[in-house]
Amino acid sequence: MKLITTAITVAALAIAFNSSANSTALTSATLVSANDSVTTTLCMSAAKGSRVALLTSIKQSGYSRQYINNNLHCNDLPVSDFVAKYGKSPEKIQRMLDPKYRQGQVTIKDVTAP
Repeated sequence: MKLITTAITVAALAIAFNSSANSTALTSATLVSANDSVTTTLCMSAAKGSRVALLTSIKQSGYSRQYINNNLHCNDLPVSDFVAKYGKSPEKIQRMLDPKYRQGQVTIKDVTAP
């Protein structure tokens, strides 16, 4: 009986380990830049997740954050979607690029008495 229990436990652990290794391999992608263009540099800086590196790349490119957020596409994805899919810290980068993440939102509701 102990032999069957041990065999089932070993098989279950092997399956669990194999599936976790496969899911890790699928979620971690290695990004390689195809060239040294300005847009490629911006995309790679955004994917790295370093706000300082991205700000430096933005200043060197001469583009504004708004222009980059609205017009830059990395691998046929808008930069915010690219960072969300491949970036190391997408929340920080999206907060830096997109004004709706940087500023508070105000809602005015008109209330009338019945």
